[in-house]
Amino acid sequence: MKLYTYWRSTTSYRVRSALNLKGIDFVSVPVNLVAGEQQAENYARINPGLGVPTLVTDDGTVLTQSMAILDWLEEVYPVPALLPVDPVERARVRAAAMVIAADVHPVNNLRVVGELKKMGHSQEDAVDWMNLWMSKGFTAFQSLIRADTPFCFGDTPSGPVTL
Repeated sequence: MKLYTYWRSTTSYRVRSALNLKGIDFVSVPVNLVAGEQQAENYARINPGLGVPTLVTDDGTVLTQSMAILDWLEEVYPVPALLPVDPVERARVRAAAMVIAADVHPVNNLRVVGELKKMGHSQEDAVDWMNLWMSKGFTAFQSLIRADTPFCFGDTPSGPVTL
């Protein structure tokens, strides 16, 4: 498999983490977002959303959007599990993940910050914007996780396991 990724991309980081936790071999293909490589015509053919990560499976299937890739990995490579077995616990893990994926990341990514600057906002304004949404999001995230365990929801990355 090939993972089109950028080293500073949190969305790419979560997919790289899952691939490594599951012991899945993959080749990293760097896409320099700051240099605008995601906008190149050859990359746009692979991922019309012009972002990372993009996972190209061994059979050539192209998957985009980190949360969708994580769901696919969990379905195709269920062991070791990234999610707990219990449906309520799975929902709690997904809710915490979505705080980052849907509430924090979209308003702090390179595209949004670039648009803020095009609208006349300074770098300081952009940093204040990012800090505001990260603070709100991480405060919410912290309230959803368990403080009494080594991982967010238990003793393992997948949290408690119900047999």
